[in-house]
Amino acid sequence: MRAVYLRNDTGRTLGEAFLTVFVDRLWDLGFVLAAGTVSAFFFSARYIRLPSAPLVAGGVLVLGVCAVIATRRELVRSMLKPVVSIMVPQRFRDKLSNNFHTFYDALRVHASRPARGIVMAFYTLLCWGLIYTLAVYIARILSLPVRADYIILIMPIVTLVELIPFSIAGLGTREATVIYFFSVVGAGAAQAVGFSIVYVLIGTYLTSLVGFILWLKHPVRWRSLNA
Repeated sequence: MRAVYLRNDTGRTLGEAFLTVFVDRLWDLGFVLAAGTVSAFFFSARYIRLPSAPLVAGGVLVLGVCAVIATRRELVRSMLKPVVSIMVPQRFRDKLSNNFHTFYDALRVHASRPARGIVMAFYTLLCWGLIYTLAVYIARILSLPVRADYIILIMPIVTLVELIPFSIAGLGTREATVIYFFSVVGAGAAQAVGFSIVYVLIGTYLTSLVGFILWLKHPVRWRSLNA
């Protein structure tokens, strides 16, 4: 949907518009994988050894390989070809193929300009810095007996756990993870669950509500999507 909005506003192809979403998600994923791995090993060294630290590293490796594969045109094409032949109607295949190649052409141009990578790295760090600042602020307003540096240390691991597709939006798995990490420094389960719920309400659902209101004002036109 983000790509469709951008395509409608700029007049660029859907493949070029989708590149912006892909690069954004790729940088986010890269940061979460790297920060989660570093946090897991730092936590094991400073507090309690995480039995799942090697598992986290293995999961990070798998996700990293998948991300690299997604940037390889011919490899992705060979993987998707059987799926497209079965699931995509014939009349849509030419348009899909054009957008596919346009996307990878734009990706090649983007990769050839290192300055763009520096800008993306800056914005990614700024965004996640604000997210973790929010987590510290929530812990402060709830008067939790947890230091700010500890919150920053565990949040990348919590974010990694949220990516595991065991539940919708990490519901339950996130709370269990926060309960475990808070128990290490003497905080109770109720405090951990309260922190997790407030964090999600402000960081996810409140911003989603703003997006929903804006969507009601400027909805995606399905006719333009089909076109």
